[in-house]
Amino acid sequence: MDPDGIARAVADRQDGVVTLGQACRCGLSADDVRTRVRRGHWRRVFGPTYLVDADCHPEVPWRAQVRAAVLLHGPSAVVGLSTAARLHGLAGLTWDPGSIDLVLPRGRERHQRSGIALHWWPLRPGDAVTLDGLPVTSVPRTLADLVPRLARRPAISLLDSALNLGLAEPADLEVARATAAGRPGAAIAADWWACADGRAQSPLETWVRLDCADGGVPPDTLQLPVRGPSGVVLGYGDLGWTRRRRPLVGEADGAGPHGTPVAVYRDRSRANAFTAAGVDLVRFTWSDALRVGRCAGIVRHALASAS
Repeated sequence: MDPDGIARAVADRQDGVVTLGQACRCGLSADDVRTRVRRGHWRRVFGPTYLVDADCHPEVPWRAQVRAAVLLHGPSAVVGLSTAARLHGLAGLTWDPGSIDLVLPRGRERHQRSGIALHWWPLRPGDAVTLDGLPVTSVPRTLADLVPRLARRPAISLLDSALNLGLAEPADLEVARATAAGRPGAAIAADWWACADGRAQSPLETWVRLDCADGGVPPDTLQLPVRGPSGVVLGYGDLGWTRRRRPLVGEADGAGPHGTPVAVYRDRSRANAFTAAGVDLVRFTWSDALRVGRCAGIVRHALASAS
């Protein structure tokens, strides 16, 4: 196989990225690499790391950036914080695609580099796992590192997501809480861990639930089954207030799953079926959730109207 083919085979195992040292071991010289960069076939990512077949990508893919950051900083580097959360698939954060978080052992201090945020923390056995070939902080360690740094609603959304996806159990949250103890922000976040509820299926549901709880009208349950006259389950309401003659269901309508014409039609049919089954319905969007007290006010008005 020619040197380019060998380099491409290495890159295929590394999200499309090779280092200069790897390229040289494949039979290419530093001049060869510079020529490929100049011609647009390769693209520099961070330092002497390169995206192979860059002409196939309008931008450097995010995973290629993560891989390049890890390769640049050596085998002791572990992906952490929000970058780790994104790799695990956790929801609840606003991602910054321009910053890769890496954890390095103490004693490996170096200057920060644009696009990479370095953190020097000790990691215990079990704090790092391998995820699709990348060293990443475990879900409990990622939560321990992130929650004290976040505001309350994003933090609990992250915890809800970990439980809902089956990536953590309540015992794991307790371990994470203990790991976070003593860090800046941990005392403020101490009560948040117990608020996590894996029944929440989206960050919007979490934000609505918390706003209602803060406003004195917490839901009685989540994922309330709504049954038709024959007893068949018509669907599950995101939030439910059941201590009334007609149950009240709250639906959190995020732009993604509810924004298409097909979804709008399906939501309308679902709402009609719920109403026919003797259930009242209120709907919430991110516009509501971002206004403190707005969701609670909607529920309070709906509950008062039926009393």
